[in-house]
Amino acid sequence: MLKRIQSGATLVEFQVVGLLCLLPLLLGLLQLALLLLASPLLHYATFQAVRAGTFAGADPAVMRRALAVGLMPLQVEGGTTLSASNAPGVAAAAAARSMADVLVFARITLMQPGTAAFEDFSVDTAQGRAIPNGSLLQRTAVPGLRSGLSIQQANVLQVRVDWCAPLVVPLIDRLLVGVLRGLDADLHSQVCYAAGRVPLRASAALNMQSDVRFHGD
Repeated sequence: MLKRIQSGATLVEFQVVGLLCLLPLLLGLLQLALLLLASPLLHYATFQAVRAGTFAGADPAVMRRALAVGLMPLQVEGGTTLSASNAPGVAAAAAARSMADVLVFARITLMQPGTAAFEDFSVDTAQGRAIPNGSLLQRTAVPGLRSGLSIQQANVLQVRVDWCAPLVVPLIDRLLVGVLRGLDADLHSQVCYAAGRVPLRASAALNMQSDVRFHGD
């Protein structure tokens, strides 16, 4: 009888230990899967932001709005049932939340063209100083002295987006942030960790379809 009781206690202990070990692993895999879904969406949103920027003189505000639209699917509240009557309201609420999230947690960096390219190629236009986009095939391809780029290369808009992705799985969020915070000293990453999020990065490049204007940010 005593042996049977001991065997039952051992089984319970094994189940408890197994649960304590497997639960963080399962939660971690779930959160990793959600981040893997968010990453391609961020890349798509970044492409949409750059595409919008090519038609708007590389305006950061325009790219920021396009980025927010691209990330909207992450802001639709779970369990929401869409219908013809509530779809506009749901979309508007998701767009507002996405824009607020991007303003706080996303950073758009203009990688190309930089200040040196503006010094090499910018001219006065009706909208201010800008790198001209017209007749590029007829223009010389000689590199600028400061940037080392040709005017054709300076008309390629390249943008990097750093975004703090939210962690939504309980328990594992604090554990993951605690581990990553000690491994990643990047300043933007530390901002993400302080907010209980993790950093994701995406970049995209497209040819300009308008003059490249200098916006100063």
